[in-house]
Amino acid sequence: MVRIQEFNHTALSVSDMDKSLAFYRDYLGLKVRSDKERAGELYDRLYGAEGVQLRSVLLETEPPREPTKRLLELIQWHFPPGRPFSMDACDQAFTWIGIPIRGLDTLYANQPSSLYHRFLSPPLRRSPTHVVAFCRDPDGTFVELTNNNHLNINTIDQERVFAFYRDTLGLNPATASPGPPGPPEPPEERQKALMTWFSLPRPKVDFWFLFADTQLEARNGRIDIAKWEYPVGRPLAEPLRLWDIGVKWPGLVVADLEAVYRELVSQGVSFVSPPVPGPSWKACICRDPEGNFVELVQRL
Repeated sequence: MVRIQEFNHTALSVSDMDKSLAFYRDYLGLKVRSDKERAGELYDRLYGAEGVQLRSVLLETEPPREPTKRLLELIQWHFPPGRPFSMDACDQAFTWIGIPIRGLDTLYANQPSSLYHRFLSPPLRRSPTHVVAFCRDPDGTFVELTNNNHLNINTIDQERVFAFYRDTLGLNPATASPGPPGPPEPPEERQKALMTWFSLPRPKVDFWFLFADTQLEARNGRIDIAKWEYPVGRPLAEPLRLWDIGVKWPGLVVADLEAVYRELVSQGVSFVSPPVPGPSWKACICRDPEGNFVELVQRL
């Protein structure tokens, strides 16, 4: 079985890098680690397209209670051109990123007037140590501001997708769930926040999560495999493409990428690319059972 060493980064395709940096760097306070234009055969092979040209900005943040850096890669595709990837919060392949943020209450109190910076609801305290709020970036991507680094993936066949990440990729089931909200928040206030975040058509008061989610984790991050119980999500109309606006995928670190690639191919896993060597890394991209992308990385 494959062994994932850690959650390296989350990649996110954006339409306008300058607007995205104004949000993630200037507003949320993430720091720029690198900002590079990329093109050439290496990237054609990695992303499975000809004539790839893109701008990649690697951002880092810190979780509230530990010094480990969390990484977010923003990618603006000059070629191939992407199309907006529009869907509802409950639909298959709808994803959102969770970013650990310090001083969430202060950030909320000082939000500017621009629409995409504004929170979808006030921060919600789910426990004495867990505060969460949602906002949208300039492309409409859901961003969960919380105390951990994660990527949520909506599914139709939750058990099959969960089994892929757990049994095929070797991610560990999360040792602890965030649990229900803490007593200071009455149920009607929690429900109001959920309705606001996800624009749900009517209340379902008995639910905290309106979907049953399954959590997997590796060092530095977590993947949530979700299936909405209400409303029921729509299936994908057409396959995902890496360069479409709003598409996201995790980058997971392995020790021996060539061995992992051979093992996964033997199990019938679909790949966008074989292992491609870079300056200080080797990487390839595969798909999970519902077509979501996963980048596997070996540091050299």
